[in-house]
Amino acid sequence: MAAALATTDSNPTTQLNSEESQIFSVIWLDTTKKDLFLYPDVQKNLRFTIDCIETFEQSDQCENYIRQSTEKSLHIVIVGEKLGHVFIPVIHHFSQVFTIYIYENSNQSGKDTSLTKKYSKVKILSSTTRYLVLKISFFFLR
Repeated sequence: MAAALATTDSNPTTQLNSEESQIFSVIWLDTTKKDLFLYPDVQKNLRFTIDCIETFEQSDQCENYIRQSTEKSLHIVIVGEKLGHVFIPVIHHFSQVFTIYIYENSNQSGKDTSLTKKYSKVKILSSTTRYLVLKISFFFLR
């Protein structure tokens, strides 16, 4: 289901199809609690592509989970835009963080691109969970 990756190359796009197998998971951090359960189909749709989905309501628990995961674990992190300004600088350098998607459930989403410019692992700013699911699924299906 997940692609094989090597951890020696710093460019994630060139890591695909390597011999060393990695375990992918999606981590969704939402401290407001509203978005984790607002879209019941999101986890179901993501499970077509990826087996492990973890949700967190507290950033320190999420950070600890990432820190304690093995080097063979690669995480796709989904975080809200407001929390992202604080949380992304903390986790961006972790080797277990493969990519970070920013989700903001508001009409103002996508206006602030400072995180995508400053941090190479931050890929998109999205105001729809459907778009996030499509982007994550597309990555694994290519």
